This record gives sequence, C-alpha cells and structure tokens, in this order.
Amino acid sequence: MENTAIIAPKRLNMALQSLSSGRAYLILCVAYFAIMIGYYLFDPFGFEHPGRDTWHHLAVLRELMVSPFDPSNPHLATNEPSRYYTPLNIVAALIGNMFNIVPWALFSFMGAAICVAFCAATWLFAKRYYKANWAPAILLTILLFAWGAQRGHAGFHNFATFISSGGYPATQALVMGMLSWFLCLFALEEQKFYRLNLALLAILTAAIVITHQFSAFIMLAGTGSFILFHKSAAMSRKVTLLSALFVGGLLSLIWPYFNPLDVVMSASDPRWESDAKEMTTISYLILMAAPTILGILGFRDAKTGQVRWDILAPVLFFTAAYLLLVALDMSIAHRFPPAIILYLQLALTWAVLSSNFFKKTSPAMRGILTISGLIFIGFSMYIASVPRQMEFVTRASHGRMLPSVDQMQAHLPAGSISFATKNIVYPLQSTGHRVVSIPRPEPVAPSLFERQAATDKFFAAGTTQAERRALIGQWNATHIAFAPPDMTRAIAKELRKFGPSRKFTRNMEIITIATVEGER
Repeated sequence: MENTAIIAPKRLNMALQSLSSGRAYLILCVAYFAIMIGYYLFDPFGFEHPGRDTWHHLAVLRELMVSPFDPSNPHLATNEPSRYYTPLNIVAALIGNMFNIVPWALFSFMGAAICVAFCAATWLFAKRYYKANWAPAILLTILLFAWGAQRGHAGFHNFATFISSGGYPATQALVMGMLSWFLCLFALEEQKFYRLNLALLAILTAAIVITHQFSAFIMLAGTGSFILFHKSAAMSRKVTLLSALFVGGLLSLIWPYFNPLDVVMSASDPRWESDAKEMTTISYLILMAAPTILGILGFRDAKTGQVRWDILAPVLFFTAAYLLLVALDMSIAHRFPPAIILYLQLALTWAVLSSNFFKKTSPAMRGILTISGLIFIGFSMYIASVPRQMEFVTRASHGRMLPSVDQMQAHLPAGSISFATKNIVYPLQSTGHRVVSIPRPEPVAPSLFERQAATDKFFAAGTTQAERRALIGQWNATHIAFAPPDMTRAIAKELRKFGPSRKFTRNMEIITIATVEGER
C-alpha cells in the first residue's frame, strides 16, 4: 500500500502540471494581494500610529482636492512648493472630487490600484524579458518574498511594504519603472508602435522622475542598462531609446508644481536622521539580501556563457555606491539595499528558470519542495502582517485615530498654524491645517531648517515663556499641539498658560493661544 505521506505531494505535482502558467499567475496574485486589497478598500491600515507617513501623504491629497491646479504647501504655512504634487496624486485628487471620496479613503484606494498595477507590470516585464511562460509567477514571488527579513519601509518592494504603503510615491515609481523596462524592451525588439513607444517612454520617464527622484534613479538605471546591454538591437535604436530617456528627464524640469532638480540639489537638514539608522550598516544589507545572493548564479547564461551585464552592471554600481556612502556615514545609504536586492532578484529569477534541479527530481520530491515553499511564503506573510495586526490591538484599546483627527479638523479654525510635536504633527497636518514645521526633510522648502529649529526651541525645557511668545509672533502661530510622550509634565503645564486646551484620542492636546493685550 502506497505511503499516504507521498500521495499528497504526488497529487499536488499532478495538479501543478495541469495548471497553465497564466492561470497560476492569476491565482498567485489573488493569494498575495486579495486580502490586502480588501483592507485597502474597506478597512485600511496605517492610520493608527501618529508617526506614519500615511498622514503626510493624506495632507497632500486633501490639499490637491481643494485646489488641484494651484495648491499651496500641504504641510507648512509657506508658499514654498511641495515635492509631493506628482502626476498620479493629481489624477487621484481629480477622481476623488468627481466621486466625492474622502481623502483617507482615496489614499487607500490608490494603494489597492498600485497593487493591481504591480501585478500587471510584473507580468508584462517578465514575459518580455525572460520569454518564459512561468517567469511572471517566479519573478512576482521572488520580488515579494526573497528577502532575509520582511520589514515594511518606503522604497522596499517586499510583501510587508505593500500591506500599507502601496500608495506611497516610492511604490508608484517602482511600478512605473517596471513599465518603463517593458516599454524599452518592446521597442528594442518590435517594430510596431515604435514611435508611440518612444513618446510613451519619454512621458513615463518624466512621470517617474517627478514622482520620486531617488526611486527614479534606481529604476531608470535599469531601463538604461536594458537598452545599453541588449544583445541583438541595433545601436541606432539603442541611441534613440536612450535619447527618449534623456528627453523625459528634460520634460520633468518643466513640471509646474516643483522642479525635480531642486529636490536633488537641495541640502538635507543636518539635524535629521533616518529612524532606520541600522539600515546603513553592512550587516543589515547582508541580512536583507541573504536569499538573493544566489542570484549570482543568474549573472551568466549557462548556454552561451555570456554575462548578463544588463543586471550585473546595476548591482555592481549600486553596491559600490552603498559601500562608499556607508564609509562616509551618510544616512541616504539606507536607500541602496533595496536597489541592490531588486537587481539580484532579477538575476535570481534567471537562475531559477535556468535550473534543471526541479525538473530532475521525482514527482514526490517536487511536491514536497512546493509544499515547503508554500509554508515559507505563508510564514513570511504572517510575519509581515504582525505590525498590521498590532493596529487592531491599538484600535481596541485606544480607539481609531481617524475620528479623532476629524475632531481636530473641526476644532481648528481656518488658517490656523500650530507648533506641534512629533507624535501629533503628522495627524494634525493631515487635517488641512498647517504647522510651523515637520520633523523630516523637505528639500524644496528651504525655510524648514529655521522652522524646525524654532519648533525645537519652542518645546525645549530651557525656553522661557517670553521666548515662546516671541516665537509665536515670529511664526504667526495660533495653536500649540503636543502629545504626552513628547514632553515633561512641567513643560506641558507651562504651555497650558498660553490659553484654553482640549484633549483628543490618546491625550493628544491642542491649546488655543490667547491673544495678549496689544496684539492682534
């Protein structure tokens, strides 16, 4: 009698053999993204922690919905531009106005749309680049789960990041970048729609540069590499496509909302440090990239012996840049690990497609390997979802923040300007009311250096009431907003002397500054 422990893998293997690659890809997309998209549409994550970037992007959509073509700065009481006014955000705001969608729901819908677009872009690129039926399913799985750790962070493209950061600019740029990879390969290999593809590639390049400059650097380096190292395309066609990328870069400079070049050339606030400082260490890179190290097996074509320079060159370039920035102790180094991992994952997909190991094993062993892979993916999905599960605990114990933010919005009068601490500033500025400063880089707002220095001084223990009053006058502040973790009781007591206060969820407090005699 046949061992029942072997029957299940055999049946699984037979089922896999009868499954078409296209149908399998669709099943994987549903398995990976269906629940996630459901939460984006009906009960979104990311609105429970006051320090999440979610609030920051919510403010952008709110302002664009008010004034899509001539918006003011969405965060600060200044006429300085904002780098967050991107093409997709403007289109989303117009759609939001058309269908009367509230900003937080609109941002969540964008997350769902980007997840779907990511699946489509992966399919198009993988089919064109690898020219193998199962390449899309393999690449999608590797992109999401071939990581040493599932940590969600802006600029990453793992499963953990898509759970609550789908609508972020870096994720938008990732998807558009993969589409640019597909477009350039199609234009290199096909004659049809050639002129249209050139125009689309230029426009898409401009959109990527406008959306997220650093992610554009990562993705367009790949686009250029695919063009430059293509093995069969004529040199004249390569030059034409590279020219289209250059034209797209120039087009981005006429964007009316801000100049991307100003973002790149602006100095960062030296007082700001990333909350992920450990991501600049070599050990962290090794941890995150561990599974993709096997991608080195895909850098050489086993049949021809040729090196795949189109993906090896970006890996070498970004690795060298990362090591240099780590040596110089520059915080921007933390942006490079996902770039290195991305191109290693493309190589790892080649290694998987080229390997005969899976084919040579017995049906039972193939089933066992498949089950093991599914268990690993399921475990990774669970680990990635733990931070989001904690939001349910927070909601149960403290209540949801969205109603509290709505209350803050109703409480603050039009034109209010607040000195705000870090654990209330993001939810506060998402209401459409401005703050004196935000504790994060804002390259196209040079006044942020002075604004943040003023905010730090305002809440400092050694600052006198007279000095605080002078800062209030200098920055036209009408309110003071703070959260208990951000200061001592003694400072909070001093701040309450400026006027009446009101508390919101989690003891967040807003003080209305009383006008002293002689002041307007």
